[in-house]
Amino acid sequence: MLLALGLRIDHPGAELDLGPLMFGSILLVFFLVIAPRMRARQAHQHSQAQGPRYITVDASGVTAATQHEHQWTAWAKFSRYLETPNLFVLLSADQKCMTFLPKRAFHQPEDADRLRQILHLHLPLATPTASAR
Repeated sequence: MLLALGLRIDHPGAELDLGPLMFGSILLVFFLVIAPRMRARQAHQHSQAQGPRYITVDASGVTAATQHEHQWTAWAKFSRYLETPNLFVLLSADQKCMTFLPKRAFHQPEDADRLRQILHLHLPLATPTASAR
């Protein structure tokens, strides 16, 4: 552990070796800053390559479709939903996935009310946690 921090303890007057400390700092920056941005960029590029995404919400579940793929998810796969000023967010039962439905995609304000009614029939509204407030 001390070696990873750049400390050499092979003699009584231990000295600081900056090489491992710099290497560790670079790795830390890479894994905390650069790698997440690279993954986000790749996800965005993949999303752009798929073209527009059309989402349909009805009594059977949620369907997401692009030019290249079609995915249907039954209501049983979702545990709850929450609403923000700009989004509806459907949370999966296993808490590993979320489906975002931006309100800007609605053609009329009444569309958001219709979606809210459908969601209310099939899912409970999530209550914000203390950390989300």
